[in-house]
Amino acid sequence: VIIAKTTYKKIITEGWADFNDYINFFDITVPPKLGHLYRGQSDETWSLVPSFHRYFQQRFLSDAELLLHIEQHALREFQAQAHLHVSANVIGNTKDALGSWMLMQHHHVPTRLLDWTASMYVAAYHACRENLDKDGAIWALKGNFLHDQMEKIYGVDSWPPEKLSDNVLLEENSSSETFFIIPTFKTDRMVAQQGLFTVCRNISGNQHEIISSACAEKNNYDFVKMIIPCDMKVEFLRKLRAMNITASSLFPGLDGVGQSVKELVILNAEYPNI
Repeated sequence: VIIAKTTYKKIITEGWADFNDYINFFDITVPPKLGHLYRGQSDETWSLVPSFHRYFQQRFLSDAELLLHIEQHALREFQAQAHLHVSANVIGNTKDALGSWMLMQHHHVPTRLLDWTASMYVAAYHACRENLDKDGAIWALKGNFLHDQMEKIYGVDSWPPEKLSDNVLLEENSSSETFFIIPTFKTDRMVAQQGLFTVCRNISGNQHEIISSACAEKNNYDFVKMIIPCDMKVEFLRKLRAMNITASSLFPGLDGVGQSVKELVILNAEYPNI
């Protein structure tokens, strides 16, 4: 294992066995407690940036009023049409902004939410499934530690209430507190991926900078970036397939089946004699 010192602990895994050894260093708890949560990214150079902000950061747009206007327009447009494709039960549980964002996030709409999972193996899948010519990364962040730091820095109770008010999230001058949200109403995809989210109350807040700053005073396993070298990605996908972690299990529906078959073709090309 190669470890480099940064604001987070950086680890370069040496293989599948080495990767599995690290599960012992992470805090595994049962909800509603928050131990380590994980995020897989197929390019290790990417920061912890929600899909909504990727579009505007590269254009240097950060005005809160403008971003809120764009975000709310996207929200209204999605809500106006979602009832045509999902059940009334789902619509009834996603009337507020946060509930709608969770549904939007898993249907390719840019939101200010950042996906995480309670499974290091699901994160490994996301780190390996694309960009096979680039190193992937798994971010591991201890949820309780982040919330404690947010309370310390901002002087607020960082645990969100059961129903986080739209007013808190849709104001221009909200604090930049960033915290984990466990969905109270889960889609099949959220269940399959053991998914949850981080959100920043202030739409202009940079989650990567906020989390990194909050964790900078410690350099242990509370905040970790694990690199999976590109030449190991296909082997990781092969191991994960044996654990039934494939596109078809993580993305319920025909699209997931199609992606899973695509992965099978990739594996057969890499291991034609197995």
